[in-house]
Amino acid sequence: MTWNIDEAQQRFPELLDAAVQNPQVIYQHNHPVAAVIRADLWQEFLSWKAQQQPQSLAQTFAEMRQLCTEEDYTFELSPRSDRPQSIRGSRAMTLLCDTNIISELCKPQPNQGVIAWSAEVTLLAISVITLEEIGYGLSAKPNTRIQKWFQAFLSTYCQILPITLEIAECAGELLGNLRTQGITCSPADIIIAATAQVHHLTLVTRNTRNFQNCSVQILNPFRE
Repeated sequence: MTWNIDEAQQRFPELLDAAVQNPQVIYQHNHPVAAVIRADLWQEFLSWKAQQQPQSLAQTFAEMRQLCTEEDYTFELSPRSDRPQSIRGSRAMTLLCDTNIISELCKPQPNQGVIAWSAEVTLLAISVITLEEIGYGLSAKPNTRIQKWFQAFLSTYCQILPITLEIAECAGELLGNLRTQGITCSPADIIIAATAQVHHLTLVTRNTRNFQNCSVQILNPFRE
């Protein structure tokens, strides 16, 4: 049976009796606004909802490491200093995750500080720079199962931030300011720093020295 709000208020005891048999839906202007169900069904719903909560990064990367073991696969990313410096051709968030954090979590035995940090995280942002670097690493050693895992990880846990006009302008200003101080910085690092600035994000990275003059908040979860 369906109820409108007036009926539900006037015949509330009857509504409760009916809810013992089946959920009772209350409507306002032909739109459902509430439902009355048995207490045991509510508890079942709460249990189901708890199971639907997203895993932490620590949990999902534990699955990835198990997958790497099964595939006899090592995921490696070259340091930015070992790669060409040009980047041509290549949800409310508080954290911008650098590539070295992703790389660390993929290792057979990640740093315990990174593991502890990732256990508290279920959602983060990454720059398209990191996306490019992940793609670079995967293409160097193709594996279908690993690639599918990364696709699922990116769509479930990550907000991918593009290089917008504002970020490009911010990067140019940062690079110019650093140059006047005699400080060099790779274009990839500058883009990531500018992305953190524009979006007001904390940059999670091991390479704190690369960003210490970039006016961004930095978090290094590594335990040295």
